[in-house]
Amino acid sequence: MIRKLNSRRSDILAMVFLAALPLIYFYPVTLGQQIWYGDDIFLQFIPFGTELAMALRAGRLPLWAPGMLNGFPLFAEGQVGALYPVNLVLYSLLPAYWAVSYQNLVHLVWAAWGMYVLARRYGYDIASAILAGIIFSFNGFVISHLIHVPFITTLSWLPWLAFLVTQFRWAHQSKKSGAWFIALTFTIAIQVLAGSPHITLLSAITAILFGFFAFTTSPGEMKWHFRWRELIWLTLSWGLGAGIATVQLIPTFELTQYSERVNALNHAFRTISSLPVSALLKL
Repeated sequence: MIRKLNSRRSDILAMVFLAALPLIYFYPVTLGQQIWYGDDIFLQFIPFGTELAMALRAGRLPLWAPGMLNGFPLFAEGQVGALYPVNLVLYSLLPAYWAVSYQNLVHLVWAAWGMYVLARRYGYDIASAILAGIIFSFNGFVISHLIHVPFITTLSWLPWLAFLVTQFRWAHQSKKSGAWFIALTFTIAIQVLAGSPHITLLSAITAILFGFFAFTTSPGEMKWHFRWRELIWLTLSWGLGAGIATVQLIPTFELTQYSERVNALNHAFRTISSLPVSALLKL
């Protein structure tokens, strides 16, 4: 009993450390002395956030933003994350330029916590789990994409998805997986609402592969076996999660049909920044 209490206390302290790290590292943003600024934040996400904040304070959703261009269907664009719970709070309370920056900070912490919890669930010690959390929240992709706010918001849910897939699978063995199934389903919906469709798709593929290949019966015990019933339930959770988020997906899909990127972009544009096949040797 005492050992469990000490372990829980150590876990809490570890998560406090992981939360403090980005807040201290980016302390000018934390203290409101500076904001993230430039490129897409300046051109896109602060204007989006300004319209979202105005709409929320008027008690409505930004279905149409008359202040952008000659009017713009901002809600349908999706990246504004108008139904994402954290955004509903931040943009209701703060000016858009602060809300954008705090959105990044909140999700850097959330990403670190998710990876820490996942590592601990798989039996790693506290030091290793802390290292995993730091690596995931401060890796090159994350830091280089802080100007693409929905990327960070959406990506921060990936380790939580992997954790919930694991919890569901282990609980499924004892037929007590209902709560984990519900949690996984709503987490999928929340990630869809976070505003980055391609990061959501990549996360879904990763989490599905995670559940498909990491079929374990207990932490630290890896067994490569396959259960169709579990896979069916996991697939159902993704379908239900996407179904909950159709309130966002349907208008977004409709808007894509009016985009110049539907048919006009060639293969060269679509493969910008793609790595050559030879790069697989370095993977």
